[in-house]
Amino acid sequence: MRRLDTAQADPLSADDQFFAALLGVNRDALDRLLAPDFLLIDVMTGSEIPRAPFLDLVGSGQLVFDAIDPAVAAQGTPITPPPETPAA
Repeated sequence: MRRLDTAQADPLSADDQFFAALLGVNRDALDRLLAPDFLLIDVMTGSEIPRAPFLDLVGSGQLVFDAIDPAVAAQGTPITPPPETPAA
């Protein structure tokens, strides 16, 4: 069975497992859940966090999630373009 089969069959369950692993600081569960090409995008800065560093940050406790609201996570963060700069 491929790693993504479970997530493809039941994406809501995969989300629940992902959020539970983040809140529980469960590196092993995240390692099983995340695809090899997983990439986290910081919605505030646009920076990318590849899978291995992400797992290390969560596993070491350097990246901690106190709470996750699945309804907000499902909606994502709207992207607002920056205001236009007046011509000089």
